[in-house]
Amino acid sequence: MAVNATDYSALEDAVKATIVAAIGIGGTTPYVPLKAIRFNSGEVTLDPESIAEWCLNRHGPHIVIGVEGITDEEFVNSGGKHPRRTWQDVEIALYLYDEALRGRGGDDSEGTRGRSGSTNAPGVYKMINDVRACLTGYVAAVHTLKWQGPFWGNAMPVGTAQGKHLWRMTCKYRGAVVNVLDTSALDDIVDMDGDFNRIGSTGQPDVENLTTL
Repeated sequence: MAVNATDYSALEDAVKATIVAAIGIGGTTPYVPLKAIRFNSGEVTLDPESIAEWCLNRHGPHIVIGVEGITDEEFVNSGGKHPRRTWQDVEIALYLYDEALRGRGGDDSEGTRGRSGSTNAPGVYKMINDVRACLTGYVAAVHTLKWQGPFWGNAMPVGTAQGKHLWRMTCKYRGAVVNVLDTSALDDIVDMDGDFNRIGSTGQPDVENLTTL
């Protein structure tokens, strides 16, 4: 496996590009406006202040993308020196917002619950399935960054109020990364775990010896 750069904004951009290409303005049957697929670094809730941060238009549908967790698992022990080679899991949260759960249209009154600014509002359920499908099946933008995934987590409601529905679904991307920390200005002290402050080689790790998932 190739080594990834820890440019998480590039991963967010690739996830957005994939969604746009499949169900956004570039898709064959687009239903989410480009401006409604956004990034957000704050809390995503139905609180008016939160909505003002991620919602340019109060009507759905909207998709909000953000990195919400980064986990390192060391798999090469280099005696405490840096750089460290790790497996890294990056958790992406996708918030799906619409004013209906089941979309609009048809004779079923449940299908028209809520009011939307768009006549082809998809509903949250359709958005969950479409986002999962496009990120799983059309992944060219993400794969250019050498990340494996997505590994899907749960999808669940996080807010319902006055005909507004907000759901959160998660997925993880995993890759081999090298973390280079410049500790050359720190004291050379050994701690109880055998770690110490010293810069190691800044070269790339031996990719051929990395375990492939």
